Amino acid sequence: MIRPVRPASALCAAALILTLIGCGSGLAHQVTPPAASPTGPAGPAGRSAPAPGGAAPASANSAARSRYIDLASAVCDRYTPLFAAVPTPGEGADSAAEATFLDTLRDLNQRQLTELRALPRPPADGAVLSSLYTDNQTMIDETAEGVARLRAGQTSAAQRLLSDVDARADAVNRRFDVFGLRACGSAQTLGDVATA
Repeated sequence: MIRPVRPASALCAAALILTLIGCGSGLAHQVTPPAASPTGPAGPAGRSAPAPGGAAPASANSAARSRYIDLASAVCDRYTPLFAAVPTPGEGADSAAEATFLDTLRDLNQRQLTELRALPRPPADGAVLSSLYTDNQTMIDETAEGVARLRAGQTSAAQRLLSDVDARADAVNRRFDVFGLRACGSAQTLGDVATA
């Protein structure tokens, strides 16, 4: 969703990641454009019949992917200003302020992910999107755990956990970009945010 920003505060940096991550992590699941697949003879009204084995023709998935990208981009475009509007804790902010900041970003990211999951998925891309969504949910959950640790006074543990999330955020955004969802990946970058 949004790309990580690296504010002066390690805790804030990790929190901003949530607003800045796409829906997944790791390039091991990198998405490639759909390959053209052979289609059977023309079906009724000149439409292509399903390819051998019952798979949808490449053009059908291409149209479904294009529609998904349009819908998902609109969701992410709506959330980008919401992420940017979250006030960053100022210099000298306490752990409670940083936790509130991070939790607000986490909540927005969760809402965005929920909306993305509700969109109809292109048939040939369902597994890729499920992987992206699962990876993103893991990062959201880890951020929630980091916020809980921060609120419990376990600052070092929170920083380690949130730094791990931060370290994976760029890969998440690259995967969204490769899929064609730049609006949900690197385009949601807020830039560097200077905090205490």
